[in-house]
Order: sequence, then C-alpha cells, then structure tokens
Amino acid sequence: FIAYYSSSIHVVKRAPFEKVIADQIAEIGKSIDRDFEKAVEISTKRALLAATGWVIKEGAYLDNATLRLEELITNGTIYGNETFIMLNNTLQDWLKKMEESFTEFDIDLSYRNLRVKSGDGFDIVVSVDFGMNISDKQQIFAINKDQEKHITVSVDYIEDPVYPLNTGGYVGRSIERFPYPYHAIKILTGTVIGNCSGNVTFDINDSQAGEKILVTNSSLGVSGFLGVISESGDIPSVSCYMINATDAVNTVKYFTQLSGYHEVYLDNISGGVWSLPIKEAIEHGYYTHFENSSGPDIIGRLEGKLEETVNGIESFVNIPELQCSDIPVKINQVSADYLYFQDKDYIGKCVRGLPEWFRMDDIRAKKYNLTELME
Repeated sequence: FIAYYSSSIHVVKRAPFEKVIADQIAEIGKSIDRDFEKAVEISTKRALLAATGWVIKEGAYLDNATLRLEELITNGTIYGNETFIMLNNTLQDWLKKMEESFTEFDIDLSYRNLRVKSGDGFDIVVSVDFGMNISDKQQIFAINKDQEKHITVSVDYIEDPVYPLNTGGYVGRSIERFPYPYHAIKILTGTVIGNCSGNVTFDINDSQAGEKILVTNSSLGVSGFLGVISESGDIPSVSCYMINATDAVNTVKYFTQLSGYHEVYLDNISGGVWSLPIKEAIEHGYYTHFENSSGPDIIGRLEGKLEETVNGIESFVNIPELQCSDIPVKINQVSADYLYFQDKDYIGKCVRGLPEWFRMDDIRAKKYNLTELME
C-alpha cells in the first residue's frame, strides 16, 4: 500500500526531445520506487539479523525492539554501537547507491519518519516518508514526489531468540512457516479396531506392506499390512483397521493430495482416521499464526515477552532435542514455546497420535482441532 502525499512534474521549456527526456525520467522514477522498497526490505532484514545476533550474544533481551530496529536501519548501530552486519546497509547507504546509479541525471533522494511495527506474525511493517527529486542536467524536465510507503518485510528464517536464551545457547530455532493447510482433521469415521500410524498406500501388492496402511474398496483376505482402511465390512487379517468407511479411497486420496501429507492415524476411541500434519510442526519446528490468538511475534520475542498476542506466532518445544543437549525438561508442561519457557506451570495432557512426550492443554487443543484426541 502506498499513499502519495504530493507529486509534481515540472517542464521548464519545450523542445522536440522533451518527450524522450520525460519518458527516461519517468522510467527512472519507477525504477527508484522499486529499488527503494527493496532497499528497505534488505536493510530491515539485516537489522533483524543484527538484533537477534545481539540478543543471543549478550544473553539479554532488547528493551524496545522497534526502537532498536529503527536505530539499526537508520544508523547501523544498536545502543549506539556499530554492528558489522549493517556496514554499507543502512537505508541512507542504499539511497546513496541509488543516487550514484544514474550519473546523467540529477537525483536527490531522502526519507524521514521511519517507523517499525508488527505485521501479521510472519512479517513486520516498515512505514517511511520517501522523497524523490529527479531532473535532467539541462533542467528541462523534473519530477518531485513525496510518498508515504508501507513495506512488508518477512521474518522467515530469522532466528528466534527465545530458544537460545532459554537453553543456554544450546538449542536454536529459525522461524519457518507451517507449510500445510491444516494441523489436524478427522477425515473418516467407521468401525476402528486398534491404533496405528503410517503412510497410506492404495496398492494391495505394496512391497513395504508392513510399514503402510492400505486404503481399499474391499478388505476381504487382506493381510500383511500395518493397518487397513476399507469401504467394505470384511475384517482383514491385521490388528489395526477401519471397516465400513464410506468412500474411503476417494476421501483419503483427496486429503493426501490437498495437504501433501501422506500419513494417517487410526484412532479407536474417536472412531476415526486422522490426518495429523501437526506432527511435522512438532518434529521440524514450524511456526503457526492464529488470528487473534497466538504466541508473541518477533518484536515480542526480541523483548522476551512470552505472552499471547493478537498477531503473533508459535512453535512447539521439542523435548528430545533439549534432552540431547542435557537440558533439564519440564515434565507435563504444555509444549507451545511461549508457555513452555515461562516460569509458571502450564500443565498439559497427552494427545493420541502424537509423540508421547508432547503436551497440549484444552484451550490450544481447540485451536489445533485436537480436542477428540486429548487423553
């Protein structure tokens, strides 16, 4: 979104080549507009890297993350101290480079009122008033423009300072979005015997049958599979199965294609087949944003504010990862990062189909659609 404060085009005198010069300056103006937004993005990304690096190195959170990011983008310093990562990468440095790129024209670029604020959890928004004055050497044609720009900058792959500061620097975590369209969904209901998880197959002759869950129209005489999901009522010769599952083949194909996630969980208590890509979030440390109810965003995380926010993000603490680094773990603490790392106790419950050490409370179970699987 760009709101124009003012814009003017001034022709000093007419000449046959006036249109050529005007077109050149107009194109330069468009190019500078694009380059300025890119410069803000680059400078802000580097400021985020510098800020998280400072927090991790010093072992202390920032007093005011937006103020420190603005300082880094503007001056290349944090608390008045220069940081190498911002060398030649402040916003003013980029404006100077842009001015020097078009030596055949007179270009004066400026900015003021730079502000950093939270975005939707996976980005921050930089607002800035941008001034652009361009003219040819003969002063035949000129553009003078002032704009208020709002540039969205992704925080993807920025290190989350909460993890190293709460693990003595042993465990790190970069912000990466949860890539699936849902966390948990019950895709089939029917008669379920046993509990099992595995990748699905539609091939009765699958060479890895013992590791797969067969989805089939008829389970008559089927054996050798980890589990079976059948549209028929025939009982297969396996210990974990669902029968009488209406339109099972098409339904499972639909959800595996929709999500790109091929594992299912058969749960006899809820009487359903579940698709649980939340397991990938637990194992790989993906982050999720829930509108109106999430953990802290990057601004809050840089300040160590471990509390629920409207436009934040959250991930799950991986207990085995902590144990591998000999870090004491909190037994039964809710696995959501901003709750796990608090000094308070947030007692959670086991969730069927997920790792035994994983804990969820009723409030967050509703967000992740796990209520039916809570122990």
